[in-house]
Amino acid sequence: MFKLGMVLLLAFISLDAKLIVGQNIPIFKAKDQFQTIHSPTLKTKTLVFAFQKSTGHLLKDYFDKFEPDYLENHNAKYVADVSAMPAIIRFFVLGDMVEYKFPIVFIEDENESKRYKHKDYEDKIVVVTLRNLKITNIQYLETTQNLERIING
Repeated sequence: MFKLGMVLLLAFISLDAKLIVGQNIPIFKAKDQFQTIHSPTLKTKTLVFAFQKSTGHLLKDYFDKFEPDYLENHNAKYVADVSAMPAIIRFFVLGDMVEYKFPIVFIEDENESKRYKHKDYEDKIVVVTLRNLKITNIQYLETTQNLERIING
């Protein structure tokens, strides 16, 4: 009986944890503001997630410091979850982002968002380090202070 309880508890915990070190990253296909489709590949080393507007603004200010190909040159992708935004607002916001010089991959579907987001870290910059699509590290940042060191590996 104890073993059954432990198995059920572990199953419940693993359902709640969306990103887990040692597991493969859930694969997505999503467009950026230039309508280019992105997906993690075997070359992808870093995924930088923003789940809220405030972290999105931090990342915009941060990535503006670099050349437009900074993320690509470092095998990184910036992924912004916009799924909670009403469609009409999303239309205008995403349209404005065409002015940004770096690509932002958008998660627009709430079900897709659930594969990556967790209530305990949705207000953080979530940085996922990958090797061959396997998650090797996850960091939850409140600022962009260490982001360059992480991306540059």
